[in-house]
Amino acid sequence: MRKQIQNRHPQVQVGLLLLGLLIAALLLPGGSNASTTPQTVDLIGTAAREGATGPRGPVGPEGPKGEKGPVGDQGPVGETGARGPAGAGAPAEVKTQFINIGWQGGKWEGYEDESFTAPGIGKGRIICEPPTADNSYTGERRIEFTPTQLGTATSPPTKWATTMWTARHGGNVDDANAKNLTVIRTARLDRKNQKEFNESFDTAPALHYDPESTGSMHGIITTEPWQEGVFVQPPPTTFELSWHWNFRDNNDRCYVSATFSTDAR
Repeated sequence: MRKQIQNRHPQVQVGLLLLGLLIAALLLPGGSNASTTPQTVDLIGTAAREGATGPRGPVGPEGPKGEKGPVGDQGPVGETGARGPAGAGAPAEVKTQFINIGWQGGKWEGYEDESFTAPGIGKGRIICEPPTADNSYTGERRIEFTPTQLGTATSPPTKWATTMWTARHGGNVDDANAKNLTVIRTARLDRKNQKEFNESFDTAPALHYDPESTGSMHGIITTEPWQEGVFVQPPPTTFELSWHWNFRDNNDRCYVSATFSTDAR
């Protein structure tokens, strides 16, 4: 009898344990509907996630540029800034003068000369006159200049005050070598009571003339201060001119074209 009771004790203990678990399950929130599925842990996944970090791979190529976004709204107008200092005065424009002389058929009177100016220095004239009885059968083909500063009957003008530098090219068509020649000359007031100086287009000696000529000349008219205390002289005037004349027959003709330019200063 005692032994049978002892043999049933394990069954009783197991039954009591199951009864206790049943009561505990009923007391949990959710009652008997609560899930009793046991939770599991993915040890393999966790170990993989928590493994050592590998080296960083190289930076990939830059992707294509995206489309330009829309223009934003214009911002408010800013405050007006302080006014800057006054700028330097703009230089005066270069003054250019054009001269043209043209006559033919011997009709030269009233068409043989044209005037020009060298601002602050003086004024000049270009002449193309045929040989006639009134001019000793030589005529005048030249550029002449009258400076503002002149000498007197007792004192010459200050040397180098005004000078015209010229380079003449070509000339007498009867001289086969004329087209290869360049003659450099200077002209200035260097005598008492002298009013003007000039440079001829002819290559012939005095009292003679070139019956037919084609050539050109370029030069510069400049001045130096002659008054004490004057440090700024007028700007120089440069020029380029060309000519052609023919006095061989009864159809005398002459053409001269010139351009004068005065630098801004």
